[in-house]
Amino acid sequence: MNAALSLQGTAIVLLDTKGQQLLSTNQPFGTELPQVTSTEMSEHVVATGKPQVSDLVMGALLHRPIVGVGVPVFRDGKVVHVVTMGLGSEILSKLLRQPDLSPDWVVAVFDRKGVIVARNRELDRFLGKLAAPIIRQAIVGPVEGWFPNVTSEGIPVYSTFRRSALTGWTVAIGVPRGFVETPRRRAQFLAFGGGGAVLTLSLFLAWWMAQVIRRPVEALTAATKVVASGVPIGEFNGGVRELNQVGDALRATAAALARHREQLEGTVALRTQELRTEIEARKQAEATLLQSQKMEAIGQLTGGLAHDFNNLLTIASGSLEMLEARISDERGLYLLKSAQDAMSRSARLTTSLLAFARNQRLEAKLADLNSVITEMDEMLRRSLGPSVEIRHALASQLWPVEIDLGQFETALLNIAINARDAMPGGGILLFETANVPAPLPEEVAGRDCVLVSVHDNGTGMSPDVIEHAFEPFFTTKEVGRGRDWACQWYSALSASLAARFVCAPSLAKERRC
Repeated sequence: MNAALSLQGTAIVLLDTKGQQLLSTNQPFGTELPQVTSTEMSEHVVATGKPQVSDLVMGALLHRPIVGVGVPVFRDGKVVHVVTMGLGSEILSKLLRQPDLSPDWVVAVFDRKGVIVARNRELDRFLGKLAAPIIRQAIVGPVEGWFPNVTSEGIPVYSTFRRSALTGWTVAIGVPRGFVETPRRRAQFLAFGGGGAVLTLSLFLAWWMAQVIRRPVEALTAATKVVASGVPIGEFNGGVRELNQVGDALRATAAALARHREQLEGTVALRTQELRTEIEARKQAEATLLQSQKMEAIGQLTGGLAHDFNNLLTIASGSLEMLEARISDERGLYLLKSAQDAMSRSARLTTSLLAFARNQRLEAKLADLNSVITEMDEMLRRSLGPSVEIRHALASQLWPVEIDLGQFETALLNIAINARDAMPGGGILLFETANVPAPLPEEVAGRDCVLVSVHDNGTGMSPDVIEHAFEPFFTTKEVGRGRDWACQWYSALSASLAARFVCAPSLAKERRC
């Protein structure tokens, strides 16, 4: 806007949607601006969202008659400001004083109300006055043509006019009658020819002047529309030097807005990514806390049940010992022995439950897992039945480990039973051992660990079951068929032993401990 300060008789003003002046090029920043004398044009710009040209009004800042050109400024698809430029009538009148135009001709521009806006002769005398009645009557009619007239100076002329569809203004040209009638008196043919030439020239001049006014306004309007969008504006050349200066200022503003938009978009994208990372970390922390609280509650419940169950086992076990001295027949002793074996297994189960609840100290001893697995072979064959073939792939020179043998054997037995249940038609069960040096997971970093894997070619687990594979008391078996103790034993031991058991859910056919 400051680029137009050197233009004599011109002001550029920024209005809000209610017509209140916000900024002006001919007032210092911060100065209280006067009320706009006419808000009709700005209201029409806000209502239609299209550029408008006003009628002749008295400028609130210039204190003289001016013509306003208003263009809308959009934000988010709505008009938020109106940029107006006040043009002095002398600027438009200068366009009418062409060097190749006879000084005897009279050319005038009228606004929508028929008020003289510009004139090539005696502008100060006629500016702001209504057109002659014959002109007003002619320009409101539907037909454009030539008609005899007398100018305000008293000069007989033939007048014609051209109305602009863009602004609603009218350009009228008065050609002295002598210019037309003298050749006609000389020769009728030349008179008609001269009249046709005058008509053609007049229409051409009217069209040319309309284009001179229209092109800069359209170019300035197009540049203003893209300022808020951030799209770079090309070089502005509207044909009027002062408007070109305004266009250059708008182009610089659009470039600055584009840079700021890119910086803002980059900042928003970076912050959005940071927020997503924070949200994901918070979700993981909440899930870990929930799982920890869940396992703590299960451990407390398990400990209480184990203690109560252990008390009942003590009574039942003592009663069986007392009965042993009173039973002498072989059948009774066999049944008693079976009951005592069941009590022993129940006692081991209680011990495991207490270990899971961390209420009992496990007895870790140095052991060779290859030997332990080999010694369990016969018991496993009896427990699994002839439909399951047991194979071994044991590593040579396996490192010894510190482990509670009873817990390990029980876990291995239950894993094998689960594998058998996963192979209802029979199959192969493979026990494999290996030394696992560093690097290792963080919880066992810096240690040498031994891996025990149990493979089967059974049915495996579905994705839904895999999600619950590490829950201590989760089971897929029907009511009355027992529970999936393999992963339950894993959870108890993983919370207590240095040797960590891992149920690998990748294929659900391999139990890796």
